[in-house]
Amino acid sequence: HGDEWRRLLRGAPGAAVFELPEVVHHFRLTHEQQQQIARVVETAKAALAELSGRAHRFDRAWHTAERQTVLDAARREALEVLDEQQRAQWHRWTE
Repeated sequence: HGDEWRRLLRGAPGAAVFELPEVVHHFRLTHEQQQQIARVVETAKAALAELSGRAHRFDRAWHTAERQTVLDAARREALEVLDEQQRAQWHRWTE
């Protein structure tokens, strides 16, 4: 893993990056963790779909900010699913 791995982890928005096979493998996510993350991703997708449905009522800057808020919240929720060692590993790769 190197710079490409670091770019992948840093650049992917939201929690979907945690569903990538290489991330599941590298962080040794348990089946339960994978299920919890899948729920986080689905919740975020639903929120983004609802937001897109209302996008015409708001200006682009507001919509972009709200979208980022949803993605940031999903990322935080996914990180909470990780155990302490996995989180430490995540932060080593992303900081």
